[in-house]
Amino acid sequence: MIETKAIPRNELPLFSPEELDLIYNQIELKDFIGIPFSAANIKKQIELKKESFNESKRINLAHTLEENYSGIDHKNEVLKNIKLLKEKNTYTITTGHQVCLYGGPLYFFIKILHVIKLCNTLKEQYPKYHFVPVFWMASEDHDSLEIESLKLFNKTLTWKHEQTGAVGHFNTKNLSVVKDELSELFNGKSELHAYLNALQGGNYGVAFRNWLHYIFGDKGLIVLDANQVILKPEMKPYFSKELKEEFSNQCIEETNTKLRSINRRPQIHSRPINLFYMHEASRTRITKEGELFKLGQETLNEDEILKLLDSNPERFSPNVALRPLYQEVILPNLCYIGGMAELKYWSQLKNIFTSCAIPYPMLKMRANILWIDKASSKLMRQLDLTTNELFESIAILEKKAVKKEDPNPINKNALDNHLSSIKQIYTDAISKDEGMLYAFRKNEDIHSATAAKVFNVSLEEVTREQRSNAKTVNFGIIYGVSAFGLSQQTDLNRAESKELIETYYKTYPKLRSYIQNQVDFARENGYVSTVLGRRRYLKDINSQNAIVRGAAERNAVNAPIQGSAADIIKLAMISIQKELKNKKWKSKMLLQVHDELVFDVHKTELDALKIMVKTKMENAFIIDVPLVVDIGVGTNWLEAH
Repeated sequence: MIETKAIPRNELPLFSPEELDLIYNQIELKDFIGIPFSAANIKKQIELKKESFNESKRINLAHTLEENYSGIDHKNEVLKNIKLLKEKNTYTITTGHQVCLYGGPLYFFIKILHVIKLCNTLKEQYPKYHFVPVFWMASEDHDSLEIESLKLFNKTLTWKHEQTGAVGHFNTKNLSVVKDELSELFNGKSELHAYLNALQGGNYGVAFRNWLHYIFGDKGLIVLDANQVILKPEMKPYFSKELKEEFSNQCIEETNTKLRSINRRPQIHSRPINLFYMHEASRTRITKEGELFKLGQETLNEDEILKLLDSNPERFSPNVALRPLYQEVILPNLCYIGGMAELKYWSQLKNIFTSCAIPYPMLKMRANILWIDKASSKLMRQLDLTTNELFESIAILEKKAVKKEDPNPINKNALDNHLSSIKQIYTDAISKDEGMLYAFRKNEDIHSATAAKVFNVSLEEVTREQRSNAKTVNFGIIYGVSAFGLSQQTDLNRAESKELIETYYKTYPKLRSYIQNQVDFARENGYVSTVLGRRRYLKDINSQNAIVRGAAERNAVNAPIQGSAADIIKLAMISIQKELKNKKWKSKMLLQVHDELVFDVHKTELDALKIMVKTKMENAFIIDVPLVVDIGVGTNWLEAH
């Protein structure tokens, strides 16, 4: 029997306060989203939607789907739902995704399961209405690099299709090669054959629908490919508005300004015209130069492109900014279920819906699932770990483990007082915050100075607890510490931790700008650099997975600081080693521990070595604040501290 446990997202260190607002406090975001999601609000959304979705739209949608499913077997549940779509008391719950090879990431399946589950739940609460689960197939995308590979068991399988244009139009040649490789990975298990072979059809869009139907058809899931001649005419008035007014970009830019004013970063970038032109094997962005529209090699004036739209609307394809509008125009939809990145970009689009007088749907964050296998579960019991602790950092878990194992831990205050200030110094040097610069130049204890400013007391009045909390924030900021994380590392509760972090940023305002600039640079260039130009490449900085992207963003901030600290001490080590070798010292440099160097010192050289090492380390690299080096002496490393 599988044991399950539900954990509220606000108990996990995975989501920022802004992201938690999109999950729990939607009513506070009324400028950016519609009716807040709740089962109780479904009736309000129904009333809103039924006014704009007429019978002719329902008939057109149902007939299209009936034709799409005409050649598919075992479709009773789907056909029931298609028939229900003709009735005015039927509405949809929708999710969508790119047509990734065999679904791609696990959350692809989780989104679909969530949609099906929500439809069943709503039916129980509103028995007079019908709720149909819909998967919106993004078959018009032309970025085939994002859908042609599948990672499984540390192996990447790639479909070598050598085709261009909308991926739903691709023929399925060479797909059998991937099927054979997958079958081999699973040792040719016969129960896998039907699953693999379900991905077949006249083109990749049809094949993908067939494959999804094989998995979810008995649950009544409708797979909608909106790239169809019969559906596109419904978008003609909105495509025409876009070509004549470039309205979507204006709407998004207005929203982006509002988002930035409350410290929220827009998820997607809009373009002047958010449409593509599809013809034959190409999908080309539509641009405008003066009074002329560019469609690849073709140039048209406004009258000509509007005539083309009127006669061939199926050739016009919305990008990510207008695709949600298309979805809500052709579906009697109430709610969209997506990941955090999707919810963020949907929150940029409300003005588009308002401009077109189309109801904006409710938004709901998809479920998150952590699967714990038998071996991991056993290990958790051995280590006395709770499920919630799996989401904590290794550093926090190590501290907890030490406390559990040793009831009388070593007092490490002396060691902690000599932990590196290089990270803190370089953070200040690159952020140019005058408050920190002043503290360093006055040779003040930076943690006490921070505590004095954050807690609004004099330097002399700073308590040991205040200094300790300030120190945790000083170092935690470069690791992207959250209020939850800070509360785990200090005696503060989450509210106090959040207030402390906000006060810290107000005290050192330029640090937030530095953090944002680092993330923006990484997004644009794909890497960040240390002071000596060493690069840390961040392949996940633009990932659609919020957790993966968040880790890369933290690395974008932390890597230049940690890396530059490493650069500086390596320069010092090179300089010291040259001096030891050239002057034929008897003393030896043994090892580096973070920002510390350990030496085996000949007694007769002690005083001279202390001067030489201190000079070399403090002058290894010149920045706007002094590099201060402390020296300790002892018969072992602990005693030297």
